[in-house]
Amino acid sequence: MHAHNVIHWDIKALNTFVFEDKLIKIGDLGESRILNSSSFLKGKTVGTPLFLSPEAIKEESYDHRVDIWGVGCLMYHLTNLEPPFNSENYEDLTN
Repeated sequence: MHAHNVIHWDIKALNTFVFEDKLIKIGDLGESRILNSSSFLKGKTVGTPLFLSPEAIKEESYDHRVDIWGVGCLMYHLTNLEPPFNSENYEDLTN
């Protein structure tokens, strides 16, 4: 996806599918966007709050690296059986 300038924005266990041949695919591309070669997104927070990168939570400029953060959060979630961050509300994540 990144080779085609597409960011997913919501990588998490519920959007990850493992098939019988051990092929892994990312689904739910509803919030995916094409990123210009020169642009960074700002001011639009999309995705699951517990898996959002710090720059996305703070509504700073961000790019395809938010997906890399999401994969790291996914790996943490799969190995520890709990999300990497716990919060009752969105404001706690921004601090």
